[in-house]
Amino acid sequence: MPKVNRIKQLLQPSQRFARSVHLERDFSDSTALDQYVVTDRVGQLIRRFASSFGDGSTERAWRITGDYGTGKSCFALALARLCDPKSKSLPRQLASLSNAISNADAIPVLVTGAREPISVAIIRAIISALDKSRSKKRPDALRRATRVLKEASSTDRDRYVIELLESTSRFVSDTKQGNGVLLILDELGKSLEFATQHPDEQDITFLQTLAETASRSGSTPLVVLGILHQGFSAYADKMESNDQREWDKIGGRFEELSFDQPLEQLVSLVASALGVKVDNIPPAVKRAARENMSRAIDLGWFGVVSDRTALIDQAPSIFPLQPMLLPVLFKFFARFGQNERSLFSFLYSADTNALRSFAEQHNVGDGFFGIHHLYDFVRSSIGNRLHARALSSRWSQIESVIDASLGKNDEEVAMLKTVGVLNMLDDLKLTAQEDALAAALEKTCLPGKSNFGTTLKTLRSKKHVLYYRGSAGGYCLWPYTSVNLELKYGEAEKVVRKDANVVDAVTEHVLHRPIVARRHYVKTGNLRHFDLIYVRANELSAAVKVWDSESADGVIFVPLCQTSAERTRVNQFICNLELLNRPDVLVALPQPLSNFSGLVAEVRRWEWVSTNVPELDGDKHGREEVSRQIDAAKAVLLDRINQVLDVRSFRGGRHIDWFHKGKAIKLASSRELFQFVSEICDDVFDQSPKLRNELINRRKLSSAAAAARMRLIERILDNATEDSLGMDPSKKPPEMSMYLSALKQTNLHIDARDGAKITIPSRTSDTCNLIPLFDRIRSVLTEKEGSRVRVSNLFAELRQAPIGARDGILPLMLAVFCVAEAQHVAIYEDDVFLHEIGGAEFHRLSKVPESFELQYCKLSGVRSEVFNQLLTVVDSDIDDSRAPDLIDVVKPLCEFAAGLSDYSRNTTSLSRKTLAVREALLDAREPSTLLFEQLPAACGLPRIPVRKKSATADIKKYVRDLKKSLGELRSAYPSLLLRIEHSVATAFGLNADHEKLREQLGTRSSELGIHVTEPTLKAFCLRLADSKLARDTWLESIGSLVLAKPPRRWHDADVPRFDEALGELVIRFQKTASLAFAKGKASNRQSMRIGILQVSGEEASCVVEIPNNKQAAALTNKMERLFEENPSLAVAVASQVILTHLPSVLGVKS
Repeated sequence: MPKVNRIKQLLQPSQRFARSVHLERDFSDSTALDQYVVTDRVGQLIRRFASSFGDGSTERAWRITGDYGTGKSCFALALARLCDPKSKSLPRQLASLSNAISNADAIPVLVTGAREPISVAIIRAIISALDKSRSKKRPDALRRATRVLKEASSTDRDRYVIELLESTSRFVSDTKQGNGVLLILDELGKSLEFATQHPDEQDITFLQTLAETASRSGSTPLVVLGILHQGFSAYADKMESNDQREWDKIGGRFEELSFDQPLEQLVSLVASALGVKVDNIPPAVKRAARENMSRAIDLGWFGVVSDRTALIDQAPSIFPLQPMLLPVLFKFFARFGQNERSLFSFLYSADTNALRSFAEQHNVGDGFFGIHHLYDFVRSSIGNRLHARALSSRWSQIESVIDASLGKNDEEVAMLKTVGVLNMLDDLKLTAQEDALAAALEKTCLPGKSNFGTTLKTLRSKKHVLYYRGSAGGYCLWPYTSVNLELKYGEAEKVVRKDANVVDAVTEHVLHRPIVARRHYVKTGNLRHFDLIYVRANELSAAVKVWDSESADGVIFVPLCQTSAERTRVNQFICNLELLNRPDVLVALPQPLSNFSGLVAEVRRWEWVSTNVPELDGDKHGREEVSRQIDAAKAVLLDRINQVLDVRSFRGGRHIDWFHKGKAIKLASSRELFQFVSEICDDVFDQSPKLRNELINRRKLSSAAAAARMRLIERILDNATEDSLGMDPSKKPPEMSMYLSALKQTNLHIDARDGAKITIPSRTSDTCNLIPLFDRIRSVLTEKEGSRVRVSNLFAELRQAPIGARDGILPLMLAVFCVAEAQHVAIYEDDVFLHEIGGAEFHRLSKVPESFELQYCKLSGVRSEVFNQLLTVVDSDIDDSRAPDLIDVVKPLCEFAAGLSDYSRNTTSLSRKTLAVREALLDAREPSTLLFEQLPAACGLPRIPVRKKSATADIKKYVRDLKKSLGELRSAYPSLLLRIEHSVATAFGLNADHEKLREQLGTRSSELGIHVTEPTLKAFCLRLADSKLARDTWLESIGSLVLAKPPRRWHDADVPRFDEALGELVIRFQKTASLAFAKGKASNRQSMRIGILQVSGEEASCVVEIPNNKQAAALTNKMERLFEENPSLAVAVASQVILTHLPSVLGVKS
């Protein structure tokens, strides 16, 4: 025996196991079945299948069912090679079975299923099989194959396939190429899925006919073999109960063969894949392998073993795999992979933690590849997939516990990894019991000093990372008992049946994504879309009536039907809906939703588990898993909904019937749908503007775009006569982009001989189809003569077809219209006429358009005669480039009324006509009503009619009286100021003109102001002495001081109050002056005025000066002593003494 060091020197892996089988491709490959392992189960199936070719046999329709990756396709390939009369040489292991099926001499017709009709795939397979036959002749029926594939209906095609198979079977027998046909349908599940989704293209009863035809094929056998991953009924679990029973009946036509190989037979497959040189393995290693296999069998990990000795003897042939690892590998890849396919991928993987790398890095004596090594492979290669599965929370818990222990005791880490893998499997037969862990972690698998008992005790009792859950559960990495979700789901299946009514559930999950008219957008710059609304079939009529076109430019209704019968009724009902004049409405009628029942039930069952399993309250990971199961079930349901109901991605004209204007139309794909929606928009909105600017031509603007639009509107209103509206062409703010595309390119802002201006383009210069929009604005405003139109209603009208203007451009176009036709357009805010419109007003208009109204005021008829005479009254400044119009008179009148002072607005000291004219001006709401109704009435005249001619005398009287009243209003306030001036002169006893009056008052006030400190009198002196103020301002300042209110705000009652207050202030002024200027000149000695008023009304007063000497001081001290004894009596006596001696002592008499 040669010396062996590395384990890889013992391995000679077979490459046949490194790839999966493709039935049609590998049939022509003579080496495809080399090293094929014929297990006992394979031999049993071949012998059972051989009976199909016996005389008089009726068992000629079969189906093999097995999980993914268990070798079903490889078995089918082996069967095809055994039955093929052209197979000259077979691999040795297959040749041993040729006698068992020697009566089979049939041409294989091989089909690999896809999402297409089964009958189509069979026709192609027959053509391919006959092309490889020895005879150049062909069955007569084959001549029609090409035409049938292209033109025939599904029913005719199915019928033709049966005819072609029978014809081919007879042809093979007649031409001595064999005795019949072997039809193998690999991946039949994909074809069945297609049939459930597209029953109109593939009737499932075709398989029943096929099975019955095979059973009756007699002396020219037609043998059919279908290969499935699950039973027939599983593909129909989303359908109604009646349909499910039909599928079960069809499945019963096929004899079922289960392709599940016992675990002990899979050992030989692994041994063949590894190709171990058993003779070169040291005896000690062989002995350890057999012992470990024996312990695994004793633990029951291999289940019921038919030949214990043979299985133990095979243990060295799977080295370096620890025998105990095999059951774990099979279970793990069956649950989280694709069975043997994933198993062989593991055996051949180049991953650093896989078997191949282990063999390259370890010597033969280093031990086996055990369960803890499998953990490292799983984590590095498929750990991400485990995180995406329903048990991801459990895997995350396992990872976190093990990661916390890395870098510590190797034996402890190995034990935790072993327990983690077994916990992840959660298999009752593969639990982490103490004796199982001891066998998995023996020295042959974990070389070095081992102390299993101590390690287990440390992890359980000291570190508390292992928890024992009894003999049934074994050891676990979490302390609580996991809920058996499979058992609870089974309970949910009994409680939550497949609901016959799935429309409500589907409606909850369907996506309402709009359909955009892309081509129309590219063509016109208008982004339009159709709403996509899913409704219950019985609510379609109501939905059509209540749909609001404000939210979208059109709508696609998708009525959801439960059954085919309901769908037929809805189909007829749609044609009776009154949709002939509704080009913006499409109806899409999908296939019935009965096959959604299984998916809906899946969601509701998991929701039932979440609600009705109280044990989940103590199982965090169980709760997370149920939550993920609910999300996964909803995701599958949503995906299926999108496949069947999403009109955005349908193809081939399948699933959906389309209706427009109540008539059926043909749309073969979503591309045609988008194109048709654009055509509808082109027709419905044929007068829409064509502005290609995404910033502004849209339904809703961003805040930045709205601000830029507002700045552009302000420039339209303020800078219309400037180039580029006054913007710097070298700078590119967003409003410049809007200006260039929406104003300059559209010829709304042009250069004229007298400068730039805003104008409505002519039909020859209308490059962006804006004339229909402006015409519609004008027509809406002039529909009712003289009436006002709310801006919100105007905008709503412009949004409707055929204009269909976007909200973003409406305020901008309205601003253009108001500037271009300023002399005709009157704007009101909250019923108040705006004689000036600026950026602030338009900002409010864009925010609250319902608060604003427009009126189109254009003169016509005999009123123009009156208008021309009124122009002379208001002296309006009119541009010579245009004819004057109504606003040219109303605007100056409104400005005049707005400029009136409060006094002029409130005084009643005007003539009766002037008061009436003032009231008319202040209450004006509409220009034409003001000029031709309210003002004539104020002047005592009847309203001026539109067409009937008024008397010339009335017109002259109206103009004359209006002019007189306006003059009286204009002079009201100046008259008030003149009254104030006269009152001041009278109060001071002066009679002079204004200049002399101010000069005299100024001299006296300035001298007195030096001595006065009292605030009011001080301010009065300063106002009187201020010579720099203009006349009106001087008078306003005096009036404001005296009455504490500006004269502009006075009412009539304030005028006498002013006179009274002024008189009192002047008396104080004069008395203070008499005190300050006693004996004709001012003095620096302390002075005061003494006055005593008697009951008779007589007053005695005088001004005295108090000397500053010793005599005065001594007298003051004497009097102070008198006042200290009785102050009140002293004041009374002193007053009597002063009154007695005042005339004689001072010589001053009042």
